[in-house]
Amino acid sequence: MRRTKEEAERTRASILLSAESTFLKNGFAETTLAQIAEGANLTRGAVHWHFDDKAAIFSALVFESLEGYSWRKFMLPAFVYSGENALSDIQSQLLNWLIDLGNDASCRRRIALLLRARHENALVQTIQKIEIEHNTRSALMLQSFRRAETLGEFVPCWDGTTAFRAVTWALKGLSTEWALNASTELASEARGLLVPLFQSFSGSALKVALRE
Repeated sequence: MRRTKEEAERTRASILLSAESTFLKNGFAETTLAQIAEGANLTRGAVHWHFDDKAAIFSALVFESLEGYSWRKFMLPAFVYSGENALSDIQSQLLNWLIDLGNDASCRRRIALLLRARHENALVQTIQKIEIEHNTRSALMLQSFRRAETLGEFVPCWDGTTAFRAVTWALKGLSTEWALNASTELASEARGLLVPLFQSFSGSALKVALRE
């Protein structure tokens, strides 16, 4: 009996959902196709019909949309300049992004998977694709900080490059702690860290434009 497109999509989704929970529980290296198949109530043959191996499953889990999830949600914002205050723009856009990210449980699980599996040789292409997009967005953030420097928005002890590096490391720490520690509330942690950090850049509190 031939499967319909809808049945195939449901099967694929059940494989991905099983893979997500199994990868999170066992790690990528210790997860087997048999475990994923069992979690989805399928045979290994059914899993192989959709995916060649577990690396392909992992890649699909990261990049395919599923239950409202989109991997681009955990990419840095595009950093649009309003024409007023560049530092205020950067701070506001980062906080809005982190608040949205903190409300997305699917992104949290995917980031946790990526952090735990980032050194797996079988996932090099998946990790590289993420890094290429991340580096593109990081370049936009650096450009925005340099604009702020050109506009004279920094106090003497800061410049665009050092501020960019400080924020980059702050974001890495925030996102890692949030993804791997279930008790971490990203929005409040982001405000507590970024607001005083940006105030140190400018020497005074900056206007924050948060979305409703």
